[in-house]
Amino acid sequence: MPSIPERIRLAAESVPPPPPGPEWASYLGKVNQHPYKVLDSDIAALLAAGHSIRQIYEATVATAIQAGLHRLSRGLDALEQVRR
Repeated sequence: MPSIPERIRLAAESVPPPPPGPEWASYLGKVNQHPYKVLDSDIAALLAAGHSIRQIYEATVATAIQAGLHRLSRGLDALEQVRR
């Protein structure tokens, strides 16, 4: 049985990608790089473009988990380099 972090990673990767569009690229880039900059207006723009709150939620959570796991991996790699 996979570890909990592995199961979380697999679950995040199984979320279908959002439909292509510049509004998604901008929003998910912000979630990935600067999540503290996400505003209500970002969500409102996606809703106005016809996307459901469920699509927005799933894409947000999947992107945030993947970004967090990537940062964790980089941090663990850095610690491993220091220990050598």
